[in-house]
Amino acid sequence: MSTTHTISTPRHIHTYVRYKRNQWKRKDLYRCNDPYCNHYAERTFIVGKASLCTKCKNEFILTMEDLKLAMPRCINCSNTKEAIERRAARSLVSRLGLDLDPLVLFPLDPLSQAHTTGNTPGNKIKPNGE
Repeated sequence: MSTTHTISTPRHIHTYVRYKRNQWKRKDLYRCNDPYCNHYAERTFIVGKASLCTKCKNEFILTMEDLKLAMPRCINCSNTKEAIERRAARSLVSRLGLDLDPLVLFPLDPLSQAHTTGNTPGNKIKPNGE
């Protein structure tokens, strides 16, 4: 029989912050900011994982760029060039009164291509019988 007891915490999305006061003096450790959670992990393990923004509490996916900060923030709360462009696009779309998602117009990854269907130069629709 085991003598150690683990405290179970309810499942949640972690809010990662840099773990400064660790016994190993490492700067690549991040811990969950929830007072009832004792989870911590290395920076390389949490890249691409979901986290809550430390400012607005919205969910976002962590990147290495986000993890350069002690308290990672989502693209809406950060002050990078990309975030400023995203906010400008969102305000333009809202002023025009359109129901468009700015992520579709300005994706996070400029190399990602939206899957389009229809008659576009790269996706020609052939008439029946040809």
